[in-house]
Parts: sequence; structure tokens; C-alpha cells
Amino acid sequence: VLVVWSAGSSGLYDFISIPRARRLTAAPEHWPADVARFWIQAHRSLDDENWDAATLMARSALQVALREQGASGGTLKQEIDDLANRGLLPPVVKEWAHEVRDLGNDSAHPTPGTDPRTPADARDIVKFIDYMFVYLYNLPHEIATYRNRKTK
Repeated sequence: VLVVWSAGSSGLYDFISIPRARRLTAAPEHWPADVARFWIQAHRSLDDENWDAATLMARSALQVALREQGASGGTLKQEIDDLANRGLLPPVVKEWAHEVRDLGNDSAHPTPGTDPRTPADARDIVKFIDYMFVYLYNLPHEIATYRNRKTK
């Protein structure tokens, strides 16, 4: 915690306390470990302002999550389309998953002279995988928790 204060002739005049941002160390326990590992690295890369690394780790988190969900295909594009065609990804999630793939590809397979990822792109892509993992992991977990509680 950072504390800033001002003093007057009669002692302490005023102060404010600013909490220090905590470094992300874990994902929810019900997430697969491989998904959590890349997701944490994506967030830490954002914190460290490593924009290319953040988009690459977001892409990796996306791909391992899709594979964990049983996606098939020889490329990430095919894996996204496979889960969407089977109804496991709604159209808007499919569309944004391809955005993650495209931006991540630029960092995964760089070409000399390619512009680096922008902070806004990196933040948007990591935010997208946050939402996607709520859809893939948190919602099913919450539903299962509710159903277990309801049946007891």
C-alpha cells in the first residue's frame, strides 16, 4: 500500500492510501491448469506492457482451451470453426476468437517490419479471453454448483 500524507503545523493534515496492484498468481481452481498457465502469462504480459507477448499468450490460452474442449483440426482456424460448427461457440465468440487468432499470429509468426501490437489491441484481446473463459468454464461451474446445492 502506498500512503501519501500532508503535514501541517498541528501535525498530520490529511492522508490517502493507494492499494498496490497485486500480481496475478492464479486462475479459478475449476479451470484446466494449461489454460490457467497461458491466461496468467497473458495478464502478466499486459501488466509488464509486453504487448506482443500478451497477444501471443492470449492466442495460446485460446488454443489450449479449444483443444481442452475437444476441438479438432490442423490449425487454430479449423479448431475455432470446429467448435462453432458443433454449437459449442456462439457466432460472436467465433468471430472474436478469429480476431485473437489473427492478432496472435502476427506475434507468433513475425515478419520483419511488421508493426508491434498496440496496447489497446493487447488489452482487448486479453479481455476477450477473460470473457470466453467465463463462458467456457465459470458459467458451467456455477450451474453445476447451483444444481448440486439444489439437489441437496
